[in-house]
Amino acid sequence: MVSLIIGHKLLPPTPSPSLQSRPAANRQDKPTPASLACGLVIDTLLVVNNYRDYDQDRAVGKKTLIVRMGRERAEQLYGWLGNIATYMMWGCLVLGDSSFVLMLVCFACFVPYALLHGATRVQMRRIGRGRELNKVLGMTARNMFVFGVTTAIVTLFIL
Repeated sequence: MVSLIIGHKLLPPTPSPSLQSRPAANRQDKPTPASLACGLVIDTLLVVNNYRDYDQDRAVGKKTLIVRMGRERAEQLYGWLGNIATYMMWGCLVLGDSSFVLMLVCFACFVPYALLHGATRVQMRRIGRGRELNKVLGMTARNMFVFGVTTAIVTLFIL
């Protein structure tokens, strides 16, 4: 997960030296936190997938992060990944240069993702084991889609 975030989410959007040499007022410093937020949302799918395979991985001695953490902490990790992603996007909006009303509208755009993510975490905990967790994988994919579309729309207006 860490290599996914660092290798694919943090490094590509890092500003080039020519952008870094510009005055701070002329730079867009928001792409890096926004891309990290997207990486965290993608990681929720990895957590669910490994959570679903927990019993099999543990039985054969695989030492995945989820096996090492245990089920309860994996559920917490899933929750925190989505929540932190939402907070990071809200932080980008607060630091934006747009009008207050536009910022509030875009801020509200991420509320559906936050609610869907919370409901998915409840389902994950309720189901716990077995093939039924495939539903949680599907719900997480839906959440990723909602986050991605919301990010694209908000980016057009603010970031």
